[in-house]
Amino acid sequence: MGALLPEAADLTDIPERLAALLGHSVTVRCGVGLPQILFGKYGFFIALDADSAVNPDLDGVAARTLKAVGTPEEQIRKYPYLLSIGGTKSDPQMNHFNDSIFLAEAVERLFPGAILYHPETLERM
Repeated sequence: MGALLPEAADLTDIPERLAALLGHSVTVRCGVGLPQILFGKYGFFIALDADSAVNPDLDGVAARTLKAVGTPEEQIRKYPYLLSIGGTKSDPQMNHFNDSIFLAEAVERLFPGAILYHPETLERM
């Protein structure tokens, strides 16, 4: 899942704040690699691109994504941050599909006005 976050988004402690919204059924793993939210033993990585000074392509990626998935009203606002969330391993039986839905709902609650989309198809969620 991808999410365009609005300019006013609070970017502090995203994994911990998402976990708090999800409740006691999840844990957060930080350290080596990207932070993860764990549902039992299955993890979802959390990646944030928020600094176009470090990654000059970010502005172009965010703009193209917003053009593809945003409504005309959304396209006149600024969505400078890209949040990516995905499973850390394959889940062909879709055992963690509901977990991904809970996570998407938590992103929407944590970041009002965020635009959630499928990163491969650019279809809005």
